[in-house]
Amino acid sequence: MEFQSLFLVAICASATQTLALNVLFIGNSYTYVNDVPNLIEKLAQASGLTLKHDQHTEGGWTLEKHWNSQETISKIHQGNWDVVVIQEYSTRTSEKPQDICQISFPYAKKLADEVHKYNPNAKIQWYLTWGRPFGDSDRCNEIPQVCTFGGMQNAITETYTTYGCMFKAGQVAPVGEGFREYKKMYGDDAYSALYRTDDHHASLHGSYLSACVHFTTLFGQPCLGNTYGAGLGAGIVEGLQIAADLAVDKDDWTYPADSDCKLSMC
Repeated sequence: MEFQSLFLVAICASATQTLALNVLFIGNSYTYVNDVPNLIEKLAQASGLTLKHDQHTEGGWTLEKHWNSQETISKIHQGNWDVVVIQEYSTRTSEKPQDICQISFPYAKKLADEVHKYNPNAKIQWYLTWGRPFGDSDRCNEIPQVCTFGGMQNAITETYTTYGCMFKAGQVAPVGEGFREYKKMYGDDAYSALYRTDDHHASLHGSYLSACVHFTTLFGQPCLGNTYGAGLGAGIVEGLQIAADLAVDKDDWTYPADSDCKLSMC
C-alpha cells in the first residue's frame, strides 16, 4: 500500500533509533492490564531490539501514592534506567486545572525530580492515557469538557504534554491520541473494541495499540510492519499499528533538556 510505504519512510527518517533500553514502569491497571510492558518487549524482540524492564503498578494508584511508596522510590533509586514511564490515575489529568495543581502536578514534579536526581541520563516517558469511551458521566455536570471522549482526551493530552515540557528531559507516549486516531479512521464500532465490555480499561486491542505507541516512542521505529501481533488478526493488527504511528507522527512529543517549549501550569 502506497500510504504505508510513504508513512514508514517518514517515521524512519525523523526517528532517533535505539537498540536496547532499560525501562521502569510506574503506574496502575492501565499499565498492567494485558501486561503492556511485556507487549512492548515482544514488539522490540520482533524488531531485533532489546527491552529490559521492571514495574511498580498497583490498581487504582495515583502519582501521590507512588510518591509515598517506598517500593516505587526504591526502584527509582536503583538507577541505570534509560527511561522511566510514569502514568497517573486515569481521571486526575482531566480534572479542573486548579485541582490538578493540588492532586497531581506536585507529585508528577516530585517523581520527575527524583528520577532525574538518581538517573541523570534518563528520560521520563509520560504515558498519555485515553479518555473514557463515552466520556465521564460521573463528572460531566461539574466538568463539561469530560462529557465526551474527545473533550476528556483533549484535557488529558494537554496535561501530559505540559508535564513533558515542564519536567524535561523526557517525552510523551500519546496513547490516548492513538485511540482518537483509531476512532477517526475506523468508526465507533471498531473504536469500542479498544475497551473491555462496559469498562474503561483497555481490551487486548487497546493494550496492543498502547504498546505500539510506547514502542515507537521508546525506540524511534514505526510499529507498522512489526511481525508481533499478540494473537490478534492480521487486519486488526495493521489498523492498530497505523493508528499508533499516526498518533506519534502528528506532533513533536519530545522534550530534550534544552527544549524551549513554553507549556506551563500551576
